[in-house]
Amino acid sequence: MPSSGTGKGKGKKGFYIPTIDIRPFLEDPSSAAAGEVVEMVRDACVGTGFFQITGHGIPTTLQEAVFAGSLAFFALDIEEKVKLDKSASVGASNRGYEVIGNQGLQEGTLPDLKEIQAFISVKLYIHTEREMRERLILYFILDPNSNLPPLQTQGFYIGADLPASDPRVLANAFLMGPNLWPPPALLPPTTFHDPMTAYYTAMFALSLRILDIVALTLTLPTPHENGFGTVEGIGKIHAQEVRDWFQDFTSNDAVASIRLLHYPPAPNPNPNPNTS
Repeated sequence: MPSSGTGKGKGKKGFYIPTIDIRPFLEDPSSAAAGEVVEMVRDACVGTGFFQITGHGIPTTLQEAVFAGSLAFFALDIEEKVKLDKSASVGASNRGYEVIGNQGLQEGTLPDLKEIQAFISVKLYIHTEREMRERLILYFILDPNSNLPPLQTQGFYIGADLPASDPRVLANAFLMGPNLWPPPALLPPTTFHDPMTAYYTAMFALSLRILDIVALTLTLPTPHENGFGTVEGIGKIHAQEVRDWFQDFTSNDAVASIRLLHYPPAPNPNPNPNTS
């Protein structure tokens, strides 16, 4: 297993994923403590390429509400869930329910036994202790000889809720469209719609702040320093300029996803290498 911890992780041996408290940056990006956050993120990105965060400001109550809403959705009868199948998505929005066995990571392997509910948002994972435990278990519970019935792995996709009349939706823009929500009679908005929408909003905002941090870790050498010729009077391109470039991109529509996943228990806990 990879190790994790706090701080820069300099001097650590092997595959090390640091845990970084980003609260100082969120509170005051100009502070000395925020500068230390930027340095730790730079070290993580240059080294392992991964880092975990604390101090992100996403309330535990909201995270728990998302878990509870996901649990409530996947507990619905399969007949109700397939009414929200991704095939009912408007245009190229890729919203709704995905049944078990629809995805595989490698050609020639068995499909991944999960079900998915996806919301188009930002792939930025904030792991609670519970989620980390679940993810560690998932890789060891799947076996094609376990006599699982066909529709066992599920998921659901949700995103920015754009009406079908929106010009981007009419233009068939990728991942743009209305969400597919369960009827309120099945799942009250306070159980599913509201926490998922709030989580999308919070995670999207957080992802932009993390991109601000990443942008500030970057400085780009001039063409002269790269050996492509001499350019007088330019010096280094400052991190703030890189941040401005990031903002140019992030001001456009987001193409990302929050996916609710359900891996059901399997009767045979022995892992199978032919399962993706």
